[in-house]
Amino acid sequence: MTLPAIRLSEMGTAQQLLTFIFASAVFCLTVRSIWRLYFHPLSKYPGPKIAAISDVWYAYHSLSGRWPWAVEDALKNYVCRGDVVRIAPNELVFVTPQALADLYGSHNKNLELFPKTQINNHGNDEHGGIIWEWDPVRHRKVAKQLSPAFSGRALRAKEPTLHRYIDLFVERMKALGGGAHGVSLPTWINWLCVDISADMAYNRQMDASKDSKSTTPTTFSGKY
Repeated sequence: MTLPAIRLSEMGTAQQLLTFIFASAVFCLTVRSIWRLYFHPLSKYPGPKIAAISDVWYAYHSLSGRWPWAVEDALKNYVCRGDVVRIAPNELVFVTPQALADLYGSHNKNLELFPKTQINNHGNDEHGGIIWEWDPVRHRKVAKQLSPAFSGRALRAKEPTLHRYIDLFVERMKALGGGAHGVSLPTWINWLCVDISADMAYNRQMDASKDSKSTTPTTFSGKY
């Protein structure tokens, strides 16, 4: 089997095409870098230059496990120029504690200063829930629906449930904790948390503390 001959003109065309693709990529990267450095809406904030033009700085420190310390170093180096430091092309880190209240605190109705972006949406446009809902209007609606479950009356109604499990826990600690080997406190606390969370969330008694053993998850089968 013989390979077809490649003419020099075809090789020249391929080289020109590769050169054009490479030059176009370099041109696009250069233009984008210049735009992110000098014309981007966040270009006025100080920070590492490599972090401003690319996510390489962000990815490198995240994968190396040194991300918190890298951000700390960036704050030390650039915080003298202001209270906001740019750590990625589209991300900022704030130094002042007031930023926490401004960004994540409750807002006045119809006056959302910092509405969440769809990065918090997690691909669910209709049912974002109370945590991941990015639309302020729908977030207020969901919060209003959930608020009765956290009212003072609802919490007081659950008080006997908490007392029952905590009293049982204290009794078991008094009975078993005085022995020569003591008790495994992490195990008993896990059992206590299982009992309380299952009863309060699902109205189901697991009796892990009562039986002094871990419960086996129930497997549901059949057609629904």
